[in-house]
Amino acid sequence: MRLRTFLGLLILASSLQGCFIADELFEEEEQASDQLDLQATAEKNISKEIQSEIGEDEYTPYGFSQLKVIKPLEFVKLEDMELQLRLHPKDSTLMDSIQKQKDFIRKNKIERTAEMSHFFTLITDTTNINILEAKYTLNDTLGVMKMDPEIVLSVPKKYQLMIDYYFNEYTIIIARSYTEGKQLSKSFYRFFKDQLETYKRVDQKSAFLKHTLDICTMVKFKGNFDQDYIVQTVLQKFIKNERKDIQNYAPLKYSTLYETKNNADDSVVGYYFFHKFIGNYAEQKDTNVVLVEFSPYYQVEQIFQLDDTFESYTNRTK
Repeated sequence: MRLRTFLGLLILASSLQGCFIADELFEEEEQASDQLDLQATAEKNISKEIQSEIGEDEYTPYGFSQLKVIKPLEFVKLEDMELQLRLHPKDSTLMDSIQKQKDFIRKNKIERTAEMSHFFTLITDTTNINILEAKYTLNDTLGVMKMDPEIVLSVPKKYQLMIDYYFNEYTIIIARSYTEGKQLSKSFYRFFKDQLETYKRVDQKSAFLKHTLDICTMVKFKGNFDQDYIVQTVLQKFIKNERKDIQNYAPLKYSTLYETKNNADDSVVGYYFFHKFIGNYAEQKDTNVVLVEFSPYYQVEQIFQLDDTFESYTNRTK
């Protein structure tokens, strides 16, 4: 309503020129409306397709990407020729070329397609939640043609709350004001979400989402972004889940967390600390000192066994 009032004022103020402006804006408004209709139709069709396949599983849609229309080069060429025909409506050679192009498209069954990614969860039992993201390919009537998985992750049901927080970007950092806490939380989510989109393989993307949800849980528990708490907890989980060769692990000491920087621009490219622990390795109980390297996103990257005492390494860095 506000847009139409504004257009009316333009017409009254500028006569014929205003009419041209109004026409252009109405066309943009109509195109935007058409795009919204296409978006809504695609989302509806994808949800219906999922529901038709899952039976009685519990389906929760979280979000859809913007619909992306894929136009084959054959259609681009056809549209260019049709545009030229508008400028030269009596060009018989051009008319023949257009008909041949249409016949070629029809004969080879070439059609426009569209793509849309969808993030959702499925609950098939009482213990786990399946987190999925998939890219759907749609035909020219927005019917689902195929689905390519992008994230496939199964987590315990206790993750449900954090999935809601992560996708909706609810506030998990406590600050001096609600607004500040909300802004800090959104920046935190964006930092990890941007990195998530850099992964192309399903296993890598799924693993990083799991890692991110774990980091989110730690931040919400503490109410702030406590780096020391995060890296220490991440390492403990890593040893428990990934280093089955170490038994009866018990942490003893952690050094300060240090930054690894790029010499060219001084940007942070990772972190590291020294760690002392006791545990059984090859059936031998012993005390160990290691150097642990983390990615900028607090993933354990490498662990190096050290020979000297914990204090000898921590004193060197002071």
